[in-house]
Amino acid sequence: MKLFGSILILIASITISYHYEKQQREKILLLKSVLNFIDYIKNQICYFSRPIDEIYQKYKYQNESLYGLIHGNICFPFSKNILDELRDCFSGLGQGYKEEEIKKLEYVSKKVSEEALTLEKELVQRVRVFRAISLFVGCSVVILLV
Repeated sequence: MKLFGSILILIASITISYHYEKQQREKILLLKSVLNFIDYIKNQICYFSRPIDEIYQKYKYQNESLYGLIHGNICFPFSKNILDELRDCFSGLGQGYKEEEIKKLEYVSKKVSEEALTLEKELVQRVRVFRAISLFVGCSVVILLV
């Protein structure tokens, strides 16, 4: 029975580490989808001069979760700085001149891409550390039980 419990604890610790890796990869993909959303808005403003409400409504049907980011309905796993930058940017869109809007979107796009690059660089190290810690804790618990 102890052997079975030990195996389950080790499997759980390994599964937790893989879940952490998946969560970090999804966070990076979400940042990249936010970048695509910002580029979409910038292109719609720059080339088509569409009103921001029309852009939001059109994109709402393509990606509901990013539409929720605009209105603060959905919580995203980003750093507080990035969330504040995004909310400030989206709340102020449609109130200035075209050139100001594009500059604001480019600035936020730069911040978000820097965050995504930082997360991508740190991903391998974070995952290795988390796997090692979870495996160490699992082995420690197994040793204490046996």
